[in-house]
Amino acid sequence: MKNYAWLILTVLAIIPAFISLIRPGIHNIQDNMQYFRIYEMSKCFEDGQFPCRWVPDMGYGYGYPLYFFYPPGPYYIGVGLHYLGFEYIDCVKLLIVGGFLMSGVAMYLLASELFKNKFGGMMSAL
Repeated sequence: MKNYAWLILTVLAIIPAFISLIRPGIHNIQDNMQYFRIYEMSKCFEDGQFPCRWVPDMGYGYGYPLYFFYPPGPYYIGVGLHYLGFEYIDCVKLLIVGGFLMSGVAMYLLASELFKNKFGGMMSAL
């Protein structure tokens, strides 16, 4: 259990970085199109398009080859979360929170091995 105490402490220390995402409503991010991209990918799946390459509502209603430029991996996860019952706004928030947590845990594990020190892993993750 001693080995996991530093990891749990690291995860708890990361929470203030994303606490503002817990509030209701749209969180102002650099690219508010994330919500629309998840919506468009879900429409692709409903149309039977896999992998999703052509989004029907962009490009002034003519469609747009969105996922040739943007990597679709996070959007697949977001659509999966939407199909589990989450709203599109909550899907984007969960993806951002997951990114914070997974990157913090991954940095903790890497730095703990490199420094041979759990405290060094925690400081690197923070």
